Amino acid sequence: MKIKISSILIFISLIPLMIGDGIQYILKISSRNLAMLIAIEACIYFSIFLYSFCKRKTNWCINTIVLIYITIFISAGLHHVLNNALLNYIGGFAMCLIFDYWLRKKYSDFLKVLNLILVALILLNFVTILVFPQGMYETALYKANWILGYKNSHFGYVMAALASVTIQAYEKNKKLTFWNNAFLVVACVGLYLVDSVMAFVACSIYAVMAILLINYSNLKPVRRILDFLSVRRIIVATLIIWFVMVFFQNSSFFTGDISNFMTAMGRDSSVSGRVPIWNAAIKYIEKSPIIGYGIIDSNEFVRASGIPGGTHAHNYILNILIMGGTICLIEHIYMYINIVKHILKNKGFVSYALTFVIGLYFFTGITNINFYTILFNPIFVLTYYAVTEQKRK
Repeated sequence: MKIKISSILIFISLIPLMIGDGIQYILKISSRNLAMLIAIEACIYFSIFLYSFCKRKTNWCINTIVLIYITIFISAGLHHVLNNALLNYIGGFAMCLIFDYWLRKKYSDFLKVLNLILVALILLNFVTILVFPQGMYETALYKANWILGYKNSHFGYVMAALASVTIQAYEKNKKLTFWNNAFLVVACVGLYLVDSVMAFVACSIYAVMAILLINYSNLKPVRRILDFLSVRRIIVATLIIWFVMVFFQNSSFFTGDISNFMTAMGRDSSVSGRVPIWNAAIKYIEKSPIIGYGIIDSNEFVRASGIPGGTHAHNYILNILIMGGTICLIEHIYMYINIVKHILKNKGFVSYALTFVIGLYFFTGITNINFYTILFNPIFVLTYYAVTEQKRK
């Protein structure tokens, strides 16, 4: 089989950004050298973006994402934490630019290479979980880590892999095969074994929907169900849950009935310590509501929240406000409104699948900040091009 030059270039572009913490640890790859390589990639692809932007060849999706990152970097500069912001966000920024360039130029080739890398990483990580159930290695922060790092890091890779496998299945067979379904199950089992609760629930929901509904989206009764479970409804429902949990946490309903219910279920009534973390995040936001902070040092956040694991806001919306304030929130809302419109206007196998990917990212965002996940924002770029490609075909 002849290997295309474009596939090699795509592979070279993606690998530095998709090396999991475990691979970096095992191969003793210098964090400084890896960061420098990622920064170089970001500069190269940002230059390409600027050239395409000047030629009016870019689209609203990547334009908005670039604007979001610029807002965050400006905010970080104003608060003298630009270096820290670049260290944490440059990978996601570079990945978005890479996704946009190659999906625009070589859609099928990029999808194949992305799918190959993600499936290999998920399966390799699953093997290490089975062989080392207590973890492969320890770090200063976490005792149990595997190829993809600490358990909270696995979700970003797994969710992106589920989306990639589903889209690739549509490209090749117009449906999920037995092996595609088997991969979805294995990916979910891996999250269960490392006790990543929210991630396991989210990915399991996706797997069930993909296998039982999306795979039969050509049937009218199934389409009706999928149309009802639209991305708009999922996002709105998630935002309502988030609003109730964050702003009514001190009500008698939350501290009484909900607390008793969660305790009876064997879960922490403070949502694993999230409540004091959210309170600390809200206090920060109140001090800089317009432009945010860019990023807040993890040690400072721990001191403010009083929770050892409270290194960040642990909520997607609160984190947006911390990164770029109201300005950044408006930019995100603009992107979400347009991506929802794009999905709803082009219904089909791929758009139904990506509905649940985006919706479940929001679901997990109730207690996590997916912006740190290097493959989170690129999913919106992938959604734009995949749904457009579905429409074209």
